[in-house]
Amino acid sequence: HGVEHDRGAEVLGETDVPLERVGIVRIDAPGFLTRRFHVDRVPPCAKTPGATTGPAIETNELLSAALTTMPPLATVFPNTGLGNQLRMVARIINARQLLNIHREIFFVRLGGFDTHSGQATNQPGLLTQVAQAMAAFYNATVEMGISESVTQFTASDFSRTLKYNGGGTDHAWGSCQFVLGGSVRGREMYGTWPAFALSGPSDSGSQGRFIPTTAVDQYT
Repeated sequence: HGVEHDRGAEVLGETDVPLERVGIVRIDAPGFLTRRFHVDRVPPCAKTPGATTGPAIETNELLSAALTTMPPLATVFPNTGLGNQLRMVARIINARQLLNIHREIFFVRLGGFDTHSGQATNQPGLLTQVAQAMAAFYNATVEMGISESVTQFTASDFSRTLKYNGGGTDHAWGSCQFVLGGSVRGREMYGTWPAFALSGPSDSGSQGRFIPTTAVDQYT
């Protein structure tokens, strides 16, 4: 049928283009449908989203089916942002055999720690959310019998200064992180503990920005 135009993209109908030169591009956006494109005529900006979106849709469908099939975990998670994220991670791990996954790294996040002000008010609630969510996830790994094979750890872009600014603390460098799991030798402090002194031997300046002694790569 020649070439028709759909929002500036060339869409091929019945042509004499060899099939090996035809690809499928799926663009999930308003006004766009799945089309057969002549690969020589598809711009890179269309090829890349199509190559990514198609597998993503299929993976999402597979994941939804697997999660629906598995019975729910008995472990109760807190109804918080971090708790719900870790609850989903636990559900995925619980369906690992159906999903045919053997080793995965999951990232979850919790914001709000950039406490230049209101630190005394906001930080206790944030740390409580971290503690409750991580504890629930650990309990879920015990329920699944895999606590020795799953390790949680925290990480941050930066720390907070030892020096108080009047309402909170400012950006710093080294900090402490939590590591939790059945294979972790707990109740220990690992690494070199800093000297809590402004302008001291561990301070990179005069604000209590401690110089790190252990890299994230070392404890992961």
